[in-house]
Formats: sequence, C-alpha cells, structure tokens
Amino acid sequence: MLGTPLSLPTPQGLLAGVNITSPTPLVRGTAGKAALLSVRYASASADKPVVKWQLKRDKPVTVVQSIGTEIIGNLRPDYRDRIRVLENGSLLISPLQLADEGAYEVEVSITDDTFTGEKTINLTVDSKGKDIQGRLGYPWDVFPDEFFTLNCSHENGTKPTYTWLKDGRPLSNDSRLLLSPDQKILTITRVLMADDDVYSCLVENPISHGRSVPVKLTVYHGPDEPAIRVEPFSPEQGGFSAGEREDVVLSCLAPSNPPSRYVWLHNGSQVHVGQTYVITAIARAQAGTYTCLAENSHLQTRTQATIVLTVYYPSAPGTAAGTGAG
Repeated sequence: MLGTPLSLPTPQGLLAGVNITSPTPLVRGTAGKAALLSVRYASASADKPVVKWQLKRDKPVTVVQSIGTEIIGNLRPDYRDRIRVLENGSLLISPLQLADEGAYEVEVSITDDTFTGEKTINLTVDSKGKDIQGRLGYPWDVFPDEFFTLNCSHENGTKPTYTWLKDGRPLSNDSRLLLSPDQKILTITRVLMADDDVYSCLVENPISHGRSVPVKLTVYHGPDEPAIRVEPFSPEQGGFSAGEREDVVLSCLAPSNPPSRYVWLHNGSQVHVGQTYVITAIARAQAGTYTCLAENSHLQTRTQATIVLTVYYPSAPGTAAGTGAG
C-alpha cells in the first residue's frame, strides 16, 4: 500500500544580494574639474539603498553616506558643497582637489537583502603643467672635454615625466649622459664638438604635455691645423707647381667654432682675405710660399700652414725651360 506523498516546505527569505558593477576601475581626474565615480547596482528589493563611500587610507575616511540620494548627517568640511550621490549610487565630486586622489570603496546595502555589495574605484587627480622651460646651467659656452648641465623647470603639473631632446629628437644612450633621479636635470660630461646643438625638454603627465623653447649650447674650439688644397693639383717634391698663365685656386680649411677667418700671405705679405684665393693667369713672379692663416676671433687663437708653389714658364729659343720660385 502506497503512503501519502511527503510535502517539503518551500525555502523562505532567500533573496539575492546586492550586485555592483562599474564601467571602469580607474578614473583620471583634473584638479578644478568634476569626476564621476560611476557604479550601478542590482537588487531584488524595491527599497532605497543605503550607500556609503569611503576613501581608503591607513584609517578609512568616510566621504558620504546616503539613503538613495539623500545624504545622511554632516559632510566633512573638505567635502562640503563638492559631493553628490546619484540615483544609481555613483559619486560625483566637483570641483576636484589634489587631495581627493586615492582608492574609493562603495558599499550598497538594502534592508531586505542578505549581503552588502562592494566595489572599489581608483581616482587619480592631476594638474596641468605650464610655463615649461629648459634652462642651461653654467657655463653656456663650453670647450671640448668640459661639461654642462640642463635643468627642466615648469609651474604646476603633477606626476611629471621628463624627456630630453636634441634637435627635436630624444637623446640617444651615451655613457656621457647623466640624469638626476627624477630625470629633471641632464648633465653631459666630456663635451664633444657634436654636442653643439639646440636642446629642449618634454614634460608630460596623465592629462597634459608641453615642450620648452629650445636653448642653444655652443661648443667653442679651433681652429684646427689648416689643410691647403691646390687646383689644378700638381704636386711635386717639396710643394706644388703650375704653368705660367694658368689659373690657380688655393683653398684652405681649418674647422673652428665660430668659423675661422682666413688670411693668405705670399712670401710673408698679405695678399688676400677669405677661404679661397684665386690667382688668375699666374705669373712667374707669383711663385713662392703661400701661407694660410686661420683665426678664431672669439678665442683669439690662430693656426697656419704653408706650401711652396713653383711656376714653370717656357724657355727662350735654344735654352732650357725656366722656373719661378720664391
């Protein structure tokens, strides 16, 4: 004989807890503007939620508590007139202060629900940098093997990062480059002539970036020992040669900064000022020694080089060819 079926009771009071979601775990804010810490919650209850926002510190700081959008109690003085709780439990802070940065935890609870929902959102607060300048430290004008420093400065701006540029391009790795721990100060040791250029610094943070006006570093040097070129090129033992009434071009190069001033001497007497000396239809009397004198007017330094130029001319009938030499 079959017994009467056993009837089990239906569980009562088992309600889903509060489920909180957020579109982003990180909000980047700007000082002086508004930030929305956006959340949404889902609950099986129609009752208004109790919302509590805390700023995580060594000891958590209560930012606001509310029932729905109605704030409970008094706000801390530093939050007064800057805090609103929205219908979905989101927190609006306006205007932002730098001290508002941190991790914010929201708790949403509803009387009928068994569990409290929690969510954490990180807020960063930055200010824009301005008046970015790259300054050359002393000395501005240097010589090879010396050193110089560059200091990047700016007003305001939080969490800055610095990038140094040479002629608009990031500096390449070089053992001569020394950066301060914060990369704000650049020192170049053992200056090379190639370091003569324009430098600037790029300052960036999460909400802004800017570049300084380029500054010029001058590396003074020289003049190096002059190199003399003769055209047409007719070398011979002890110097160069040319035929009478040929056009001869003498050119001189002595690297220097500032550029060299060139003076040409013929047999010790000045005959031309300039890097290139053109002798049109050279005569036998123009044979002799030619000296290129290179001068750095800023450093008051000079170097020189000398060549011997022989001029060949046709002989008279029945005689050997002649030469003119100084």
